[in-house]
Amino acid sequence: MKKTLPLLFLLLFFSGKIFSQYEAIGARGSAMGDASVPFTDTWAVFNNPSALGFTDKIQLGFSYKNNFLIKELSQYSLGFSLPIKKVGVLGFGIDRFGYSEFSSNKFGLSYSRKFGKIFSLGAQVNLHWLHIGDIYGDKVTASGSISFLIKPIKNWIIAANVYNITATPISFDARDRINTIFRLGTCYTIAEKLLVSIEGEASLQYDPTFKAGLEYKPIELLAIRAGINTYPMSPTFGFGINYKKILFDFAGKWHPVLGFSPIASLAYSFGK
Repeated sequence: MKKTLPLLFLLLFFSGKIFSQYEAIGARGSAMGDASVPFTDTWAVFNNPSALGFTDKIQLGFSYKNNFLIKELSQYSLGFSLPIKKVGVLGFGIDRFGYSEFSSNKFGLSYSRKFGKIFSLGAQVNLHWLHIGDIYGDKVTASGSISFLIKPIKNWIIAANVYNITATPISFDARDRINTIFRLGTCYTIAEKLLVSIEGEASLQYDPTFKAGLEYKPIELLAIRAGINTYPMSPTFGFGINYKKILFDFAGKWHPVLGFSPIASLAYSFGK
């Protein structure tokens, strides 16, 4: 009973948090304060589908996050993207948070297309399945998102994503909605070694959030990362190892009240 009460409190906390602020999926974005909307990597299938328009390889990735080192608050994510010549890029993502008695599950299907050399658009449809024990049972609903990415010059990217543009409710009570989240961000690469990323987030229900991160590559194999997120004020850090077609990333987040959360992800790019 002593363990159940704190766990129940945290699960209730997360039941609101799941649909409030957007947290990056994949350890790269997590290590950089969640400022991930302009990244054209494997995890764009979750963080900004339009960014997939700038990818030309089949990609597969798995990510694991252990919130506050509590097993029942673990999050698992699997992403896959498939470029089709003259058609665009299809993406599929599965994300699961929680355990057998309480879980939030999301299945996403996205499409992105690049127009010319500097612009891409993306759209995504998500199926949400919320399970809360035997008392409340299961709730299933769907939402949609749209996004764009602009690359005006070689080293500069501007991107935006609107999550749950449909303002979908998660229950029969119309007031209980998945939060609609607006994210706008940019990143710039300096001398091929240092990447600076910043992002602003606003929503219909919560205060605005500022995110920022740095990625430094002393050698081609290694990336060192750090960042900050203002909701709440939380430092982040991490590293990445890029070996041929395999990319391993690790990140850590520190919550001022609840403590440390490690994130690890592994991605693979197919083809030459």
